[in-house]
Amino acid sequence: MRLALHIFRKDARCLWYECAVVLLLTVLFTWNNAQPPRSMMGTFDALINVLAPIAWFLLVFRLMQADPFPSSDHDWLTRPIPRTTLFSAKALFIVTFLFLPEALACCAIAAAQGFNAFAYPGAFAWHLLGFLAIVVLPAAAIGVITSSITAASSAALLLTVACWLTLSMTLIRWQGIVWFPLLLMLAGFTGLCSLVLAIQFRWPLTTLARGVAFLAVPLLGVIVALLPLNVGFAAQHLFIREQALPTLCIEMLRHSNSDLLFRVVGVPQPLQGRIQRFDGFVRTPRGKSPLHRSGTSSHSMNSIDADGVRHTTMESYYSYVTEPQSVFAGEPLIDVDGTVWVVLYEPLERPEVHALSAATIKSPLMGSCSIDRLGMSERWNFRCSSPFRNSADVCWTLRDRRDPGFLQQSGCMHGYDYSPVHAPFPLSVAASTYFSFSNVDARRLEDFTITVQALAARCLC
Repeated sequence: MRLALHIFRKDARCLWYECAVVLLLTVLFTWNNAQPPRSMMGTFDALINVLAPIAWFLLVFRLMQADPFPSSDHDWLTRPIPRTTLFSAKALFIVTFLFLPEALACCAIAAAQGFNAFAYPGAFAWHLLGFLAIVVLPAAAIGVITSSITAASSAALLLTVACWLTLSMTLIRWQGIVWFPLLLMLAGFTGLCSLVLAIQFRWPLTTLARGVAFLAVPLLGVIVALLPLNVGFAAQHLFIREQALPTLCIEMLRHSNSDLLFRVVGVPQPLQGRIQRFDGFVRTPRGKSPLHRSGTSSHSMNSIDADGVRHTTMESYYSYVTEPQSVFAGEPLIDVDGTVWVVLYEPLERPEVHALSAATIKSPLMGSCSIDRLGMSERWNFRCSSPFRNSADVCWTLRDRRDPGFLQQSGCMHGYDYSPVHAPFPLSVAASTYFSFSNVDARRLEDFTITVQALAARCLC
């Protein structure tokens, strides 16, 4: 233990400059994210959000390379120093200068937004585990298989590009259940980085560790990219507690010579139905052709329940076209084959009415909300932030007090991921969602009210 503390003090003395920069950026990151929710990210926000992760990675690189593992004659090998002692010293350094400041920053950011981080123990733990899996373990794994900052930075850049390409394909292909491939990738990276660290701390075998790292990363991306969608939907069903489902119908309308409109019908009040995805093809006398989603249109429907509460629901139409369009144009339609995934929503609470002139709105389900004006235009954003998790989906209506019978604007803000875990990207301390509306005179804000109702995805079926 004394030897581990000696190595810890040695690293702290050698890396005091890097530690100071990391702590300064952590303070700036905390202060910036503790501000009220904003609809637009400024230059300072982007700069801090980029510099802080770079500083975290560089600090871990320098820490691991202070006692280089690829070396065969370094003093920690020739003395020798037990590997468990060296591991304990490095782990203590990371906890002191990275983990503890990050945990304190989370508490400060949540408190500034009006939340207590310890009131969300599961989400708080998920955030810290995400920090470990996304920042600490990859940086440590790269640090133990490289001998210079240049080599480590190059490896980190290649890893970032590979992850970005994989995520780009993932977000498009897995829309609605993005949490599943992200969770697989997090688990895969955690296992991979742990294996690399185990090899280097146990033997070390640098060539083997490098081979494992640079072969397993693209393999993991290929597995996630080729994984069947049905596996993700099956996993989703394991987590969502479904009640008895109503009998639903998918109505198909031929809108023009080249596209079809689909909508879900037969959804009882107060539930709402939404087509999340349709994979299939059409068959005409010329043959069959795949369908591609081209756009969405919707209109609102008002209803009043037994208590006299007005509900506004959105009925959405999803337009699909053939590729190429000439296959479908002017041809009689024989049939459509495919799979439809539908999301059913149910209200979580009664509608809340708020004045547009309110600076901040607190909602137990949507979090801390604010209304921001975009520049000098008459366009506005309604933004909500929740601690460590995405805000609930919401339907909203905008009305003028002087003419309450007239519906000014309405809409629904649905998420693109129905994660049973907490925020799909666990580094977000305050996950945000927002919707926009326009044509509101800033001089008459007190005349307008906005009614919001939180929704929850009851099933993805």
